[in-house]
Amino acid sequence: MRIGTNFWFAFTLAFTAYLPFYAQLPESITLQQGTNMAVAVSPTGQEMVIDVMGRLWLLPVDGGTASPITDEMGNARQPSWSPDGAYLTFQAYWEGNWHIYTVARDGSQLTQITEGDFDSREPHWSPDGSSIIFASDHSGNYDIYQYAFNSQKTIQLTSDLSNEYGPCWSPNGESVAYVSDHPDQSGIWTYSMASENNSLIQPSEKKVFGVAWSKDGATMTYNEQAAGSSTLHYSHPENSEFSPKQISASTQDVFPFRVSWLDSEQFLYTSDGEIMRSTLTGQSTEKISFEFTVQLNRPSYTKKKRNFNPVENLAIKGICQPQLSPDGESIAAIMLGDIWIIDKNGEGKKLTDDGYYELSPMWSPQGDRLAFLSDRSGIFELYVHHFASGEQEKIGSILGMPSGMSWSPSAEQIAVSTNFGPRLGRVFSANLVTGEIKSVTPMLTSSLGAPSWSPDGELIAFSILQPYSTLYREGVNGVVYYDTSGMLRGRLQGVDTLSLGVRAKDGPLWSPDGQYLASISSGRLWVFPVDSAGQLRAKPMRLTTELADNPSWSGDSQEILYMATNRLRKINIATGEIADVAIDLTWDRQAPSGEMVIHAGTLFDGTSEEVLKDMDVFVSGHRITEIRAHQPNSGSGTFIDASQQFVMPGLIDGHSHQGSYEGEKL
Repeated sequence: MRIGTNFWFAFTLAFTAYLPFYAQLPESITLQQGTNMAVAVSPTGQEMVIDVMGRLWLLPVDGGTASPITDEMGNARQPSWSPDGAYLTFQAYWEGNWHIYTVARDGSQLTQITEGDFDSREPHWSPDGSSIIFASDHSGNYDIYQYAFNSQKTIQLTSDLSNEYGPCWSPNGESVAYVSDHPDQSGIWTYSMASENNSLIQPSEKKVFGVAWSKDGATMTYNEQAAGSSTLHYSHPENSEFSPKQISASTQDVFPFRVSWLDSEQFLYTSDGEIMRSTLTGQSTEKISFEFTVQLNRPSYTKKKRNFNPVENLAIKGICQPQLSPDGESIAAIMLGDIWIIDKNGEGKKLTDDGYYELSPMWSPQGDRLAFLSDRSGIFELYVHHFASGEQEKIGSILGMPSGMSWSPSAEQIAVSTNFGPRLGRVFSANLVTGEIKSVTPMLTSSLGAPSWSPDGELIAFSILQPYSTLYREGVNGVVYYDTSGMLRGRLQGVDTLSLGVRAKDGPLWSPDGQYLASISSGRLWVFPVDSAGQLRAKPMRLTTELADNPSWSGDSQEILYMATNRLRKINIATGEIADVAIDLTWDRQAPSGEMVIHAGTLFDGTSEEVLKDMDVFVSGHRITEIRAHQPNSGSGTFIDASQQFVMPGLIDGHSHQGSYEGEKL
């Protein structure tokens, strides 16, 4: 059976109220494993550094207790020692991008080497101590760069259109090994510092990371990833007849970073959360035990008391996806799961009133209709409400997870952006005359923001991820223009390092007169003066200093309605004047009545150390009254069979990408 959202909401409230309050919580946690960490042995051979929990940690080479070098905010990664063992270089995220830093062994003298809007990664200190090599996407793909300490200048060593990354100095400092994902010659390459020539020394069709030379330069280790596996390998680059061999067991999950050599025979690497000591044969691999302590800096606060009882006349505070009408007099918005129309006095009435989820209310250019999406059939379908007749016309089904809609200037078509997971998206158009829904764009390798028609009806603009390289997903959200035949007609130029929106209902949004694109960037509202092709004709203008979201234009292109932190506001484009939009609407919080028994196959009740099996949860109204071992036909009222399910309290923190655009799941 389908269990409605209202039941689960009431059950969540009831179960949360049942949870005890834990007054005593630990102030620190000692851990003995790490995720995706790298290891680097000091040139002295007496100590090593690992990166774990966003910090660099120093510990004895044979294991033991680790002490932090950097703070917990930098997400410091991939350390490399200076040849004298006094300093480390690494990549960190303090500035909002990956940059290269150096720091003394004792954590002092933290120095930033690279800066700017692009990423720099995987630093490696030269054997003579005079420079650092690293990979950066500064030129549009990843290339290898060298920073010299004496001149404090950076030069680019490679410049192929493919990605070159993971650089590593040879022990004699005469060459640099790196990985290239060149489609025809992928694998491990070397760059000669003397001749400035590049050569392929180890072809590989798999994804390669973590290239490292042995101390004598005769052996090279590297990581290969393919089909869910991550394994450690080695080769002899100077011996063309030697076939690469696998070191680690196929069951191991080897972390994709450089190994760190102890001597001519032994090295350290990380795998399955552990630090491992091994040799090329892999026969004498052993685990090095370590531990580190993380402080839990919990703020002291008074726990908010929640009232789960019915209450009347509560102010409506959750206002979603507000859209200003063309005449600037009304607002359509999602509140309490339904579409409301709010007049200029802040009073409102429901346009829909059902148990389904509505999304993306959009006024027609003339203001006589309102398009919206609803999952009444289990998937999202496009509806149009006619204000004159009150009729709601179903147009058709929309595939994927919609991110927004836009009426064409002629009001004959509606464009809809939909996403198919985090990396695929497509724009569809619905013809309101014929009822046909068809693809406008091909399937694009990014999620897409809401579409916006140009005033002449020739172009559809939307935001899309524009990665700085094909190696990683980092980049900016840019604006692209497609025509109705599905041809890419251009991109918004001149804002290469400004990220526009989060690929949702936050722009770009063409003004009805075609003079501007409105968009959110870094949480603020901007307008971009554009020509008919969507290209800049003047400098972009930031309109707000406060946080803003979900902009919509008035029909005369003079005002923009937007969501501020805790209110709705309008801004006049010409004067910059900002005014609050008053909304005075209330709702009544109700609670279910009657008795209910939930048969839970597996239950976590928030008090027991172990999960419980085959339990009955008794609910009276909106309160849990008892939990006990299941008995057939026990209790009265509604019976919910969750004997094949896991039942637990709600409001548990977790990582999920499911949002309202997926609707109510069956």
